[in-house]
Amino acid sequence: MLRITCPSCGARVKLNSQQVTCEYCGAVIRNEFYDWQTESFEIYETISTNMKRFLQLLLSGFILFLSVFPCLYLIEDTEISLAAGVGAAILAFGTIVTPIICGKVKQDNLAKKIVGYSENYLRSCLNEYFSKNENDNDLLDFSIGTIKLLKVSNTDEITTVKSEVYGTKTFLPENKKPFTKKFKKKLTMQRARYPEKRKSDGEFFAEKECPSCGATFLPDENGCCSYCGYTLHGDSEKWKIKS
Repeated sequence: MLRITCPSCGARVKLNSQQVTCEYCGAVIRNEFYDWQTESFEIYETISTNMKRFLQLLLSGFILFLSVFPCLYLIEDTEISLAAGVGAAILAFGTIVTPIICGKVKQDNLAKKIVGYSENYLRSCLNEYFSKNENDNDLLDFSIGTIKLLKVSNTDEITTVKSEVYGTKTFLPENKKPFTKKFKKKLTMQRARYPEKRKSDGEFFAEKECPSCGATFLPDENGCCSYCGYTLHGDSEKWKIKS
């Protein structure tokens, strides 16, 4: 549901169906939207989410077994051996989890240094850049996955970001089965530090065609496409690949 401005009288109207009537002036606003949309193609993924969670659970059980079993085998006193095993398991989990938490905190701190940072918008800029620079005719899909910020530098006018980008390329060769390749790239990107906000030309009340994926969508107050995340930002807000 989205609140929009009535193009007739300027009142705020809740757009919660394909056709609504403004309760103030009686104007009719139509919105032809689709109830279903594709989020992902599991058939091309090398590992599913459920399998990933199962492997994490299996790894946790394996660490617990390696921590407790030697203690039970080497220490005759049951209480002492159990205490030592549980302590070793906690120490092992802490050794594994601590770097992950520290990395997450570092990412959050770096993101705070970027004015108006949006990972989804950064991903859409990268997708747009790489899609235009890929010349392989067999390329079916190009997808940016994890974005790891390494360094953020600010000047009065420019924000420079160094990052590691992980993604996948799906190929569909002629008369062959599709296959996927993973890739990793180190990028240096630049953008205006304080990008000019898009001048408001009135609230949207009609569908737009996304210039990135071609889907028709009803932009929200930020102008975001609900299919690919592309945003109708000004050019100064786009991330430019420097190297």
